[in-house]
Amino acid sequence: MTDRSRTSLATALVLVATIVALYWILWFTDRSLLASETRPAYYEMDFLYDAEHGIWTRGAGGAIEAVINAATLAINVGLLWWTWRRRRGLGAETA
Repeated sequence: MTDRSRTSLATALVLVATIVALYWILWFTDRSLLASETRPAYYEMDFLYDAEHGIWTRGAGGAIEAVINAATLAINVGLLWWTWRRRRGLGAETA
């Protein structure tokens, strides 16, 4: 694994951790910025609830939710793809 790859991976992980931390800080300090619904079922099954009730098309909160869901999917698939392609180098012992 090259130094550039290590730096890219570290940067991606720090960025994702920062976004996750910011999301939860906002969720617990001012939930109305992120939540597009307030019914109890919304908090129990967030993604499924959004899909079943068309939340992603309901105003700014729905748009934010759609971006969060899309980013989560893209980041997870991207990191899995990236690590799979480099699995031998990532698993190699370093001296």
